[in-house]
Amino acid sequence: ELFEMEESESIQTMFGRFQTIVNELSFLGRTYDNFDHIDKLLRSLPRRWRPQVTTLRASKNLNPVLHSRTKHIEIKHHFVRDHVQKGTFELIYVKTEEQLADIFTKPLQEDRYV
Repeated sequence: ELFEMEESESIQTMFGRFQTIVNELSFLGRTYDNFDHIDKLLRSLPRRWRPQVTTLRASKNLNPVLHSRTKHIEIKHHFVRDHVQKGTFELIYVKTEEQLADIFTKPLQEDRYV
């Protein structure tokens, strides 16, 4: 990669440099779509930005493999949200010690469930 974020550079400064390059390329007749711009910017961020980049790619469907793995989460989230808004479901906080589902997912402590 020739274009990278410099060590002490802010996101705003990096984006300004990037936009200048894109404008100059456009002047020369080279155009790219927004997906290409976003992808290049995300690839140009340093390693410490990796968690944010992964989150952005997942939330904006920029990574088709990750999207196929997380789509069910999105569907479940919207299903529950819609029913909570309609009043069909009510969400109630349950303490960890009172989670009955733990008997199916964790080793049982005899004194707790007998």
